[in-house]
Amino acid sequence: MTYTPVRLARAEDTNGDPDVFGVVLFLPYRNVTKSAAERLGSAEYIDPNNAKHYAIKIVESLLAAKDDANIRDTNWTSVVAGIQKMMIDWNRDKRDRLGASAQPNQVI
Repeated sequence: MTYTPVRLARAEDTNGDPDVFGVVLFLPYRNVTKSAAERLGSAEYIDPNNAKHYAIKIVESLLAAKDDANIRDTNWTSVVAGIQKMMIDWNRDKRDRLGASAQPNQVI
């Protein structure tokens, strides 16, 4: 099977809220863009083990749109790994922003 390259980017909150984590997936067929996001408490960190839940939300949206081409030709394992990396980076950025004394309530 040949996968079509997709682009993945970390989403920023339009109001500048630093406690919002989100991802945007740019899919190749028909220039489809999908996103998933959530707001965490000011002392909460995101669990990188939940990256697959973001991918599932995006797949569910594609299923609802009957977008078989983007579902079929996307390497979802790579998408989940990319989201997980963004979560780890987001946690690090948040820890840096809060200062070294901040203790995460979840594994980073």
